[in-house]
Amino acid sequence: MNTEVAPRGTTEIRAQVGPQEKFLSCNADVAFYGGSAGGG
Repeated sequence: MNTEVAPRGTTEIRAQVGPQEKFLSCNADVAFYGGSAGGG
């Protein structure tokens, strides 16, 4: 778990643990990702 605190007035967006992290770590040229509840 990352316990670092972002400076005040900033927003940090990162992947959720699990499938999103795996998707972002993929080194393929093209990748598709979809949720189990369907596309948004």
